[in-house]
Amino acid sequence: MIKRARIRMIGRRAALGTAGLLLLTACSTAGAEPTPTVTETVTVTETVTAAPESIEPQTGRSLEKAVRAAESAGYEVASENANKGDGTPGDDWQVCFEEIGYGSVTYGAVQPGALCPKKPGDPVLWPEVPKVTGITYAAAVEKLAGLGGKKPKTESAYLDVSLTATEVRENGDEHTVCFQSPAAGKDLRPDTSVTLTVAEGTSCPAASGGYLDERNDPSYTPPPP
Repeated sequence: MIKRARIRMIGRRAALGTAGLLLLTACSTAGAEPTPTVTETVTVTETVTAAPESIEPQTGRSLEKAVRAAESAGYEVASENANKGDGTPGDDWQVCFEEIGYGSVTYGAVQPGALCPKKPGDPVLWPEVPKVTGITYAAAVEKLAGLGGKKPKTESAYLDVSLTATEVRENGDEHTVCFQSPAAGKDLRPDTSVTLTVAEGTSCPAASGGYLDERNDPSYTPPPP
């Protein structure tokens, strides 16, 4: 009987101990502070670049105007020499070629007065000096205009006839171009100066540097009486 009573007592104590442990664990869990939850927010920003505006062809215009038009439309601009060589294009160069990409454009240009090559990288081409002999001074000036080169110079076809540039210019239809320099077919570059040798009226001497009145020639010998 005594052994059974002890066994029962030990069983009760074990049960009470287990119950107490569970109670302490429950109390401990109930009293603990909750672990904070960290929320991480990821923001994705998408940048949308507006497409550049379309622009009209700029060939034939000065590089300065072409660049201004392209940049105003939202393009990044690059320029290059359209001819064979390492020359750096300036604002006054003429646009011959244009290569347009998405948001960018490259202009191929030639120096002032030069002709556009058939394809990029070809040698420089210059206008040719036109033939202007045998026509009036006014017609010759009009023919030379717009081809480049300097303003034409004027000289008299006769050593004994003085002509001023103003006189010839104001009476251009009354003077004939007898000789020209450079000759027709030569390159007409921006620094080329064309000289027009003129005579009043429509007749010209056989060669420049003669005398209208032969008696004014220092080498003139009067005929015997």
